[in-house]
Amino acid sequence: MRGHILAPKKLWLPLRAGPFNFRQLETDEGIVPGYSSSDLEKFLRIESGATNALILPDVQKFSFDWPDGSKTLAAHPWDILDPPPNPEVFREQFYPPYLDDEGDPQDKLHRSSRDLQQRVKRGTCAVWEVMLSQFAVAVRNGYVMFFARADTPEAPFKKLSPDQWSICKVKSWTDGVLLASGGISYFSVHLAAAPPPRQPKTPGRKKIFDPSLVWPWVVAKLEEVGPPGPKQELDWQDDNDLANFVYQKFEEILARPGPQPTTLKDVTRELLAEYKRGNRSRHFGR
Repeated sequence: MRGHILAPKKLWLPLRAGPFNFRQLETDEGIVPGYSSSDLEKFLRIESGATNALILPDVQKFSFDWPDGSKTLAAHPWDILDPPPNPEVFREQFYPPYLDDEGDPQDKLHRSSRDLQQRVKRGTCAVWEVMLSQFAVAVRNGYVMFFARADTPEAPFKKLSPDQWSICKVKSWTDGVLLASGGISYFSVHLAAAPPPRQPKTPGRKKIFDPSLVWPWVVAKLEEVGPPGPKQELDWQDDNDLANFVYQKFEEILARPGPQPTTLKDVTRELLAEYKRGNRSRHFGR
């Protein structure tokens, strides 16, 4: 057994920590850091309606607080989207036992709790998909090393190549289990930071205002209220209103003024065309 790795090394992270710690974006400028936690937290807060929303890398959870202080939730995103059997935490937080004087459930409050759960799921789904997409970019470009026990939980650790991630499905984020397309299972999957690869310079003009940067927010907005039109609210009547929304998102993400009118018009047209092509994922160009 000499040379075999029998236990996780000190600097390794469990699989579930991957999307919380390794996120990259592919742009015309090369590989750049992904969205900051503060950007993702802002979107999570808006979508969930929470007073405060936090992303907690150390415990791999999303945390929510609501205005009246009566509800607080901290849970793994995969548990929010696919609650485990007997999800007591969710019943207690989203379906609290509101009873009237005669012991009957108050349907109005029950419906309110259910609406709250749906908003949390919607926000969690949007942010988690962005995190997974940017984690995949980090893996694909060699920023992450994988180690796992192949075939059985008792096997020694072996290093996996980055391209194996694309053919694997996560069977359990909590336990770190992957299932490869060929039927091979990988257990106790761990990660480590790889030395950053050298990035070749990309010829041509830099594309700062990339549509993919704002796409998750745009598709979420369009899914919520629909495309701009004469029957919509006064601030959502035509493509100019969508352009204003896009401009504001670029300002928030890049912490700088948004694109000039001509560029803004072109980007807005690209985003709307992508939506009309039927893309409802959080990944631009799919």
